[in-house]
Amino acid sequence: MSLPTPSPAIGITPYTDESLVGFIFRLAKRVGYGTAGGMLALANARRIPTNRPELSLLEVYSALSKVPVADLEALGWGPPDRKRGIFRGRILQNAMFRGTATYSTRTICPHCLSEAAYYRAWWDIVPITACPIHNVYLINSCGRCGDDLRWTGRDIAACKCGAVLQDLQTRPLSVTEIGGSATIQGLLGDSRFEAQAVAVRCQPHLSDMTDGEIVEFLWRLGLELIGPRPKIFSVEHPGNLVLDAHIALKEALGAIHRWPDGFSEAADIMIERWGRLRTISAFRRWRDTLQQGHGQAIVDTITKKLEINAL
Repeated sequence: MSLPTPSPAIGITPYTDESLVGFIFRLAKRVGYGTAGGMLALANARRIPTNRPELSLLEVYSALSKVPVADLEALGWGPPDRKRGIFRGRILQNAMFRGTATYSTRTICPHCLSEAAYYRAWWDIVPITACPIHNVYLINSCGRCGDDLRWTGRDIAACKCGAVLQDLQTRPLSVTEIGGSATIQGLLGDSRFEAQAVAVRCQPHLSDMTDGEIVEFLWRLGLELIGPRPKIFSVEHPGNLVLDAHIALKEALGAIHRWPDGFSEAADIMIERWGRLRTISAFRRWRDTLQQGHGQAIVDTITKKLEINAL
């Protein structure tokens, strides 16, 4: 069976903040396939679309959509890598991404889908559990059938039970609650929240760090501020705390804006919860994720706080 050839008349061009998998789903629907996996199978490619494609698969995506490889590459998370991904030019550890497979769960903002039915890349970032555009909590399950939302079927704006996702109800949040989520999106390239990103970048103790490093630091710090979890000061294994990610980010912002007292208070929580030696080890692991010479003001503060010779 030959694949249909998309033409400019189809109008299947990616949005700048669209996820790569979401674009492939839209493409499959637009050119008349039942599923994205079925379309890829007919192209002799892997059946599960991914945000982390090898170049050969990215070239298949390009051939199917007639969109340049470079434009599609910008939507994804870089090539397969065991440790890190790339999100809009920002390097992040893999634990910051929700999942690469079609059948992984997904989160959505019904209001965003109502404005334009495509899957926003921000929804794939683990700490983003709220929409700072509409001040609502993102949802990851269907209000009609109760099942988790997954990458199945052929329509990103519908649940497999047929429910229209734009019609689902979600919980409103205050401007205060949403501030951390807005800052994270700004740091990850959302120009609508550039002012919030600048307010964080200009902090003296964060000014020598990349946007990706700042995002990960805020996530680590915020998780420690809202509760215990299996792995101290890490972006991994947030557990049920991820449900309150917007609160964690809000608390982290409060701490870094009250520097160094806010951070000192967070360190005290960690020492009381985990002990001094485990806290020191956790900060050392964090330091080793940074580029050479980055985060020096924070390292110096930690060194003084924990009364160690060097971190």
